[in-house]
Amino acid sequence: MPKGHQDDAPPESDVGRYWTPATHVLLVAVAVIMLVTVPDYGITWGEFEHARYGRQILSWYTSGFADRSALDDSVVGYLGGAFDLPATVAADYLPLDGYYTRHLMGVLVTLVGLLYTARLGVLLAGSQGGFFALLFLILTPRFYGHAFNNPTDGPLAAVTAVALFYLVRFVRGMPRPSWKDASLFGVAAGFALGLSIVSLALFLYLAVGLAVWLTVWLVKQRRTGQTGHRLFGDFFAHVPRLAFSGTIAAVIMFASWPAAQASPIGHVLRAIRESGTASGDFPVLYGGEWLMAETLPSTVLLRWLSLTLPESYAVALLSLGLVLITIGPRRLVAGAPPWRVIGFVVLALAVITPLGMQIMKGASVYAGLRHFLFMIPPLAVLAGASLVALWHPGVPAWVRPPVLVLVGVALAVTAADSWRIHPYQSIYFNRAVAGGLAGAVGRYETEFSGTSYKEGAEWIQSHYQLADTILTVASCGDPLSTSHFIRAPGFRYLGSLDEGIDSIPQVFVATNHGGCADRLQGTVVHQVSRLGVPILLVKEVPPGASLAPRSQGRSGDSPSLTSPGDTSRR
Repeated sequence: MPKGHQDDAPPESDVGRYWTPATHVLLVAVAVIMLVTVPDYGITWGEFEHARYGRQILSWYTSGFADRSALDDSVVGYLGGAFDLPATVAADYLPLDGYYTRHLMGVLVTLVGLLYTARLGVLLAGSQGGFFALLFLILTPRFYGHAFNNPTDGPLAAVTAVALFYLVRFVRGMPRPSWKDASLFGVAAGFALGLSIVSLALFLYLAVGLAVWLTVWLVKQRRTGQTGHRLFGDFFAHVPRLAFSGTIAAVIMFASWPAAQASPIGHVLRAIRESGTASGDFPVLYGGEWLMAETLPSTVLLRWLSLTLPESYAVALLSLGLVLITIGPRRLVAGAPPWRVIGFVVLALAVITPLGMQIMKGASVYAGLRHFLFMIPPLAVLAGASLVALWHPGVPAWVRPPVLVLVGVALAVTAADSWRIHPYQSIYFNRAVAGGLAGAVGRYETEFSGTSYKEGAEWIQSHYQLADTILTVASCGDPLSTSHFIRAPGFRYLGSLDEGIDSIPQVFVATNHGGCADRLQGTVVHQVSRLGVPILLVKEVPPGASLAPRSQGRSGDSPSLTSPGDTSRR
């Protein structure tokens, strides 16, 4: 603990000794569950490009910068390879399937993010806050599901949690934060920037936090009569640490981003510009209509938050409103050190800023919340701290039980739904607003990423007993999502309808994304369903069948995939 900061003790509401061990047990339990279930998750449509990108970055270095394929923006857009590069190296050295290794790496990074979300909760709201923050984040199915096979947004959310933790500690240590906190903030921010340039916002949050702290501190010092060189020295003491953080972050960002090395200013500026513009010349199912991604309403992110965040967040944040009405904001923060209040302001900024930028800029929000998962860890900490506020001595004792019961019920329902849709937590919809998965199907994108093709491919190989014949199979989406799992002898994968096939398959497997499932007619022999909702089907295609044009699949969800129920024939 830095000298002069004895006010770092847990807040008044932190009672009991059981919250810390409960947090440890919870973290270990989720770590075991995630590690054991890694093989359950399929390959999503973007993973091949990211695996190739990691290989290209590695070649950039091993070739002595002669191989310039990593400079091609068409590979993964304006993204760095802070995850793809180490994942590629790990895949080369571990005796495991390459994509299993990438999924394992994603889980390990997410576990770090969970740990630091809990630590951030402890830092700001005591051990109770750490436990609740961790619980909220674990029971956010969209965050949990993307941890396994989303090579950008999952790691970005995790390292954002780490960066925010050290950001708050940097502010706590003012006017002379420790070099350790400065260094580790730079490392975390560097990895975040090495994933996406949107993480520049971390330095904006730090600047706001420092500006508020320094303003409060200057007023206090002048009241005590401190002036002259000592005041000047204390005021600027943090600047070398801040510069050190920025240097570390820049080194890590450029090291994982060859295109930025080749054009340090131009490429970074283009990445910033591209991150804040509306783009997307492809259809997105939104509110029961197929709209082009670039024409989605500016409030689309708010809508997705209302549809896919568990109800527990709303209950927790509403309970904070109840506390504020009961005792008022001034009494709630009375006695709290300034850095702690500033920490909560920073977390609020980390949620509000991307939301406000999306609304103002009108940037496309497709594929659900995946591109904004980095908002979820700070939101989980805020929700957890909102529950801790119920223990404030000024809050009547009768308020706490009903709120905790409501939160407990909401969390239990979310946990049950998350378990029942496993391993497709990334298609979770809440019940209160979306009506659950059944209420969302046909109105919003559900299984768009292709992760369910693994289960479909495995069913085909276990269902058909072949002798001397070859069964031909085709799919929709990314070919790798299916072909990687068709390995048994007697099966031949023809390709994806979305990329073109040379002959009509005997068996066809498809999700409801883009209406592709209706481009080949046949008999549905199996459906992959969750919560009574079919998300992928397997068809036997009759001889002489023809392929319908792509345009016929964009008027809505596939009819065979919009009705709940399992009509599989075994």
